[in-house]
Amino acid sequence: MTKMMKSFPIGLMLLIGPLFAGCPEGGGGGGGGLEGTGGGQSVVYVSTTSGGVVAAYTIGTGGILVPTSPATFASPGLSIDIAASPNGQYVYNLSEFSAEVRGYVVGNGGALSATSPATFATGTTPQGVITTPNGQNLYVANFGGNTISGYSIGANGVLSATSPSTVATLGPYRLTVTPNGQYLYVTNPLSDTLSGFVIGAGGVLTPTSPATFTPGNRPVWSAVTPNGQLLYVTNGDDNTVAGYTIGAGGVLTPTSPATFATGNNPIYVETTPNGQFLYVVNGSAVSGYSIGAGGVLTPTSPATFATGAGSFQMAISADGQFAYVTNNTADTVSGFRIETNGTLTPTSPATFNTPSGPHGIAITRLP
Repeated sequence: MTKMMKSFPIGLMLLIGPLFAGCPEGGGGGGGGLEGTGGGQSVVYVSTTSGGVVAAYTIGTGGILVPTSPATFASPGLSIDIAASPNGQYVYNLSEFSAEVRGYVVGNGGALSATSPATFATGTTPQGVITTPNGQNLYVANFGGNTISGYSIGANGVLSATSPSTVATLGPYRLTVTPNGQYLYVTNPLSDTLSGFVIGAGGVLTPTSPATFTPGNRPVWSAVTPNGQLLYVTNGDDNTVAGYTIGAGGVLTPTSPATFATGNNPIYVETTPNGQFLYVVNGSAVSGYSIGAGGVLTPTSPATFATGAGSFQMAISADGQFAYVTNNTADTVSGFRIETNGTLTPTSPATFNTPSGPHGIAITRLP
């Protein structure tokens, strides 16, 4: 199954992954997880692989998701990742099918309207999109093009290519950026590596030294703790998550132990805003961990929490109270309340209907 995974474009395998044990179902990056941190109402945005729309919801009492009005917004086909600007003003949806980022301006109640121009070209087979914490730059991982595209975010959310516009890496998949905006990391499942970059003036990327790290077999996603000291990577073929400390120049040093067991086929990984807990999405469940001294992970009790079919990406609200998981083949989002001990309690109701093929997810707060 590993050979099958490495023979096809990742985005296509993500769509059929839920049908096969051991194949990941998707791939977001910075798109998902904790996004904007403005002071207004929180809005959840969900990209769809087959629905042709972005769905939007506000977070109500008890974590209940309430569709905005209108509830959906036009999007390119096969939209696999989504990101929001930290100020809550813009949303960017990534389409593998059309190799473009579609930009939106966030309006009243979370409604989306297209930027002008509405779309921005990427490289071949884009898979992940992420914005920087200062809201000045956006990056796209182009799996088929073996590049990362860089953009500056300008007035009204318009994207302009950095100079140079791309950097090379082998089969880049999903991206993460450190909270201080100094470093970017991208998983490369084809070469079983993680590439590191320093984010310089104008958003230009320069490889760290060394330029790559080896977390395990088929690294899928990575996440950095809010203090910027620890990074974790899911290894889809090892059923593990690898831990690193982040040192000077963005250099990564393995934790001790270097890896921690997860459920089958770990995909997405995310940490809570307080840095105390970490969650890994494993197909149809979420594994929970407390983060201890030296980055050591200890399973919560209970250790796993059921989601829906084809679970893929998680997003955590900025206040750390709620978590949401997209269930690609169930056409739902699972909602959870995050308890003080890191365990997850389903919201009531436990799931919320979405358009066909929910995939990427991002939460932002309205300005």
